[in-house]
Amino acid sequence: MSILPKIRLIAAIVLVVATCLPLSECSRRSDEHAPPPPPSKSFVQRLFPQSNSDFEYAYAIGVMRFSSWQAGAFALTALAWPILAVLFDYKVARRRFGWIIYILELLLCYGTLYWLSLFTALGRALYGTYVVVAAIAFFGGATVFLFVLSVRNFLTRRRALKELNQSA
Repeated sequence: MSILPKIRLIAAIVLVVATCLPLSECSRRSDEHAPPPPPSKSFVQRLFPQSNSDFEYAYAIGVMRFSSWQAGAFALTALAWPILAVLFDYKVARRRFGWIIYILELLLCYGTLYWLSLFTALGRALYGTYVVVAAIAFFGGATVFLFVLSVRNFLTRRRALKELNQSA
């Protein structure tokens, strides 16, 4: 296995893990000049903050409920599609027009970033947002390289076939 599929696999796993990370923080106070409460949080509470009377924290896994299945479906699709792309990459992308799959994956990368901007639009971005952006950047970068390699292979095969037909 070359390095590009490994990068894509690691980025896809990180995106699935990112469903459990805090993505944004929204203040519930209307008075922005009030002093913040003193920090008396444990390490786990700082790593995975819970909503309280002062702040609301947004997690992607938090919108995955039966009552809000549309929001949950968007969250699951935005963060879990790379795993499916990696699993089917070997079978689909090696075909004649497999490079089209890479174009669709790049469009889905953009869609994930768009979903993330909508999901965290009202709050301050937390570390989960940066993890998602970094993972999508790595996944998209590896996909661009695979796309270029796929197009190059497609053109090489086409050129070789044309030369074979001309010599015959």
